[in-house]
Amino acid sequence: MKFIIVGILVIFAAGCGGGGGEETPPYLLKSIDTPGIANDIAVAGGYVYIADGVSGLRIIDVDPPADAHLVKVVTTPDNALGVTLAGGYAYVADNEAGVHAINITTPESASIVGTINTPGQATDVAIAGGYAYVADGTSGLQIIDINPLNTAYVVKSVDIAGVASDVAVAGGYAYIANDHRGVQIIDVDPPESAAIVKTVDTPGSVTGVAIAGNYLYVADEAGGLQIINITQPESAAIINTVYTADAIHCVTVSGNYACVAGKSFHLAGINPPATAHITGSVALPKDAYGVAMSGVYAYVADTHAGLIIVKIF
Repeated sequence: MKFIIVGILVIFAAGCGGGGGEETPPYLLKSIDTPGIANDIAVAGGYVYIADGVSGLRIIDVDPPADAHLVKVVTTPDNALGVTLAGGYAYVADNEAGVHAINITTPESASIVGTINTPGQATDVAIAGGYAYVADGTSGLQIIDINPLNTAYVVKSVDIAGVASDVAVAGGYAYIANDHRGVQIIDVDPPESAAIVKTVDTPGSVTGVAIAGNYLYVADEAGGLQIINITQPESAAIINTVYTADAIHCVTVSGNYACVAGKSFHLAGINPPATAHITGSVALPKDAYGVAMSGVYAYVADTHAGLIIVKIF
């Protein structure tokens, strides 16, 4: 699902947990509203980067999280739907305007330094080995040589017979979220001859994917969190399902935990993956489509409610 809104910036801080030290995590620590639709989020080096729909990329200083505040807005020409960080750049999937590379060496003065055109609707992007892997909506997976950035070009397009909404890359394979068609696994070694080698059906609709070790963690809407063994990608299979009380749209993994979110935020213990289970949950103001973790905090892109910071440990 994608959102478009035009609005007026409102920034507010809410000590949503009330007496934080007296509560048991997870609990809502702080929120910052944004004028657009917070579709996706990434965090690194004390800053959060939000793909905020028609309001572009919003950069928020979260060091410390309790004092989080906006430091920079980078306007994009279309509808910022996805964001990932790599090598001093934020790559923003900007719908029909392609992917923008934004120099974030100094976040307060971030600016677009290059644009990668794609034939479809750029929804998400992953960076690996000098290539950008773009979930390009109805145009499937676009693989783009970005080394160097100023001569970036598409080296391969892979049709997935559906709508590519999220992508993760590791170990020479790309994993594509393809809604009710499940997960497409694509051998991208070498990128120029990339091809689908496996489709994993899921009970719900796949909207988010994340990789940790030999496992793929899948946000499967009403199907909950699906955990797939990808030790041998060509024979990948679901090994566990973690059900949630509400549909989930996004997932991230760090260490022994996965975070998933929709109308609520859920923390799941995943060590080992075969016995993964929810360890804590908290309701969110709206409906989240992006989540990232850093230390003892999770950062949630909560669509109409902007950034929500959750204390998780």
